[in-house]
Amino acid sequence: MRQIQYWLAEHGIKGIEDSLHVYLTVYRVFQKAGLDEQAQVTLKEAHALLMEKADRVGNDAWRESFLGNVSVNREILQAWEQTDLNPQSLPLRGKKE
Repeated sequence: MRQIQYWLAEHGIKGIEDSLHVYLTVYRVFQKAGLDEQAQVTLKEAHALLMEKADRVGNDAWRESFLGNVSVNREILQAWEQTDLNPQSLPLRGKKE
């Protein structure tokens, strides 16, 4: 898996037909292997790529469909929402209870 991660870092995703699926698979393998740092790096890259693609969808309804109805996209978003990488999952600083 690290070879795939290194290859992606060196060559990027150009030429890979289903790059989001590759990122999601690598993320899951790292996660199951207990390689949390590598898993988070991979998930961060997957999320950035997903958001880049989603931003190119001009229609809001289509964008929501792209993010929510395509299984790989939905799974990346779900994983992202469950991590500390997601700014919304962090506690607010200075928030008074």
